[in-house]
Order: sequence, then structure tokens, then C-alpha cells
Amino acid sequence: MRQTTKEIGACGEQKAKLFLERRGYDIKETNWRFKRYEIDIIAGFEDLLVFVEVKTRSHSDVARPEGAVTRLQWGNIAQAAGVYMARNDYNWEVRFDIVAITLFQDGTNEIEHFKDIYFPGR
Repeated sequence: MRQTTKEIGACGEQKAKLFLERRGYDIKETNWRFKRYEIDIIAGFEDLLVFVEVKTRSHSDVARPEGAVTRLQWGNIAQAAGVYMARNDYNWEVRFDIVAITLFQDGTNEIEHFKDIYFPGR
């Protein structure tokens, strides 16, 4: 039975969380929401606060997962990040990342971490 888009996304977010934790990231929030906007993962790493968008695709999809973050989505993420920072009195360096996950039919996956990838003009 084929997984739904929601199930694929949840699976990818769990894999991304474990991937980041294994690399020393301190996961502060998952699926943090402000109004209709959501940030998949908020993590501390060294002296940074990192906002992570997770994109998961099956291998049969044509587009690469990291290419699926639209200009509008970046704007929404940035707005939610600003609210998170204000609510937590955080006013130093941040970074926006993408964790792109490709799921294969044999149960394996490929994870790529794109750091400092926020492009407001995208």
C-alpha cells in the first residue's frame, strides 16, 4: 500500500530529526506553528539558532526535494522564525537550512543537508 503525502512527510521529519541529533544539533522544537505557518525543526547548533525545512520525496518523484521550497514558503518560514525569536527573546545569529530526503522503494534513503540556504529573492 502506498503511503500518503502526510505519512511520507512525517517519516522524513523523523529521519531529519535523528540525522541532525547525530550531528550534534540540539532539537528545540518540531512542527512549531505560528498561525498557519509551520517550521519543521528548530535546533541549536554551536552559537546558532537553525530553522530547518524538511522536504521528503519518493525516488519516483521527478523533482528533487530541496527544489520544492518556494519563495512564498521561505517568506512564511522567515515570518514564523521572527515570531519564534521574539517570543524567546533571541536576538543573535540564525541560519535557515533544508534537509532533503529521498526515499527509495527498497527502504533505504538518501539525506542531504543544505546549510544557510535561505534566499529571500527566490
